[in-house]
Amino acid sequence: MTVYPATPGGYAIFCDDIREELGGKISLMGIYTGELLLQNIVPLPVNLPQICCQVNILMDPEELPETISIQLKKFAPDGSESVVNEFDLPPIRQIAWPERKPSYGQSKPLVFVNGAMKIAPLLIESEYTLRCFATIDGNEHHLGNLTIRIVDQLPNGG
Repeated sequence: MTVYPATPGGYAIFCDDIREELGGKISLMGIYTGELLLQNIVPLPVNLPQICCQVNILMDPEELPETISIQLKKFAPDGSESVVNEFDLPPIRQIAWPERKPSYGQSKPLVFVNGAMKIAPLLIESEYTLRCFATIDGNEHHLGNLTIRIVDQLPNGG
């Protein structure tokens, strides 16, 4: 039995930079695996030059949504939250799509839409979590998060 991703749905990848390449490729530089660690030798607040979030939304081509908006929110340890960035995707039904066929070896076609956010600079005053959400036809979908932590010692790369 093949289990396909829930649609609509998606995911977010946090990284240091996003570069658009020739041929429709996107390169993500310095991908985070859930945490951004800062050594506490630098006094806070500190500005990171930038942080990026690559957003990927997947949909069933037979059930395209009317609206998609993307929000990046900051959640602080004290429970407060604020919007860091947000944008709306263009109306999906107005985008010119190539013929919608399943990928080879796949029986269900999926439509992918992506977008990128660059936050420059990113102010860090304390630990917090960035969470990316997509609101698709009024329903909020959690796409991913990045927790910023202050540590005494950075782990060894390996």
